[in-house]
Parts: sequence; structure tokens; C-alpha cells
Amino acid sequence: MVLEYAETNKIEEAERWMVGVNYWLDPRSVIKVGYEDTDVVEGPDDTRFAV
Repeated sequence: MVLEYAETNKIEEAERWMVGVNYWLDPRSVIKVGYEDTDVVEGPDDTRFAV
């Protein structure tokens, strides 16, 4: 399981939450599934689902 929280103010002030699952097939191969939600203070928010 993966849970990540980040705040940034480099370009735009924003908060980001990401939750996902990493499944390791072997030491060199991984399958990742994640959901990310970014809340931008002054601008459009961004929501992503990635595999």
C-alpha cells in the first residue's frame, strides 16, 4: 500500500493526496495502481487514476 501527501508552493500553492498499490512481480518488475487528487488554491483542481 502507498499513501502520500504533499504541499507545494513552487509554481502554484497546492495540496496533493495519492493512494495506491504497488505489486512487485520480481525485484525489477512492479505493477502500480494509484488515485491522485490535487487541490490547487487558485486554479482548477486535478484528479487522476493511473495504472
